[in-house]
Amino acid sequence: MFARLGALLALALSGCGGEPTAPPAAAPPLPSAAPSSVPPMTASPDTGLAGPAPSASAALKPTPPPAADGCGKPAKEVLEIQGWSTALGRHLYFHSSNTLRTFYRFDTKTGAWETLPELKDRRFFHLLADGDRILAVGGIAPNDDDPDEGKLPPTVPVTSIQAFDFATCSWRDAGKIPAGPPYRVPVIVGRSLYLFGGLSFDKGPTGKPQRTVSVVSLADGRHESRKPMPKLGHRVLDAVVVGERIFLLGDSNAVHIYDPKTDTWSRGANSGGHGTAADNLFVAHEGRIFSFPHTWGPIEVTAYDAAANTWADLDPLPGLDDKAGDHVFAAEVIEGALTIAAQKSRPGLRTTLVFRHDELSGAWVKAP
Repeated sequence: MFARLGALLALALSGCGGEPTAPPAAAPPLPSAAPSSVPPMTASPDTGLAGPAPSASAALKPTPPPAADGCGKPAKEVLEIQGWSTALGRHLYFHSSNTLRTFYRFDTKTGAWETLPELKDRRFFHLLADGDRILAVGGIAPNDDDPDEGKLPPTVPVTSIQAFDFATCSWRDAGKIPAGPPYRVPVIVGRSLYLFGGLSFDKGPTGKPQRTVSVVSLADGRHESRKPMPKLGHRVLDAVVVGERIFLLGDSNAVHIYDPKTDTWSRGANSGGHGTAADNLFVAHEGRIFSFPHTWGPIEVTAYDAAANTWADLDPLPGLDDKAGDHVFAAEVIEGALTIAAQKSRPGLRTTLVFRHDELSGAWVKAP
């Protein structure tokens, strides 16, 4: 689930995006001995994840913190969200692309915004929910050491993982991801963290899409490379999980499907322009992948049916006017329901709206 990079990422590549969505469905944990078709993981001393590994059941049934955990401080509504989001319990979690450290959450029940303790370092990163914790995975940091003024990439990759501990209301080091290109897209399946794509800046500040795939065990930090993605004419923006497969979406009409159990790739139906634009948000729910535009523009909603391998247009979100500056900024599954957060802009006033999808009628219902 992603995009909304803001000025920092625009320096690296125009329109770069992708927002990770933690998988809502169960997938078997990565065994210590991988299936015969997949080579076993290689022990790595530099990628260990701190702390005991959550059980497989914890990965399948997240245990969110209580609604009032004492970690947040009341905040004025965040005027512009540019970054990845994730959901835990009834809250949406974000970070600020302006400070690269500020951590926010939005209560979808009360409409309240809160600020949470800042990250340890400045970076633009992916947020993922993992059991009862929030992970800040890798990302990019500003390249402040560029004496040639633009001849080096404007950002540098970050390989560390930080975890937010709701018991202590603080961030702690939680391991590393293997070295690789920046802008990789992460997604969690069972107790494994997969990383897809990225951009290479070997030939200057304009990034070239990469096909790399790697997986890190959240149990013991072991990592390995997997079969590269098929030939790309675009970069990967987001990765979402439906059943036991991972669906990769990008800024063209392609849908690539990866099976972690067999380490094989297949191709989904061409979207034909249905919701795979560079700045779209993607979220998987009930066997479908929903697509919403994030940046200002026509607020069109589309969905990909993974079983039928088809795309379809859906009813638009009611009451939003893109010409007036209204826009969607988050799409997540909250307490079992597909939930959309949007901001409605009028002179001197900006309000946050929450919509939920009625699976029976197919209608969008505005939350009170």
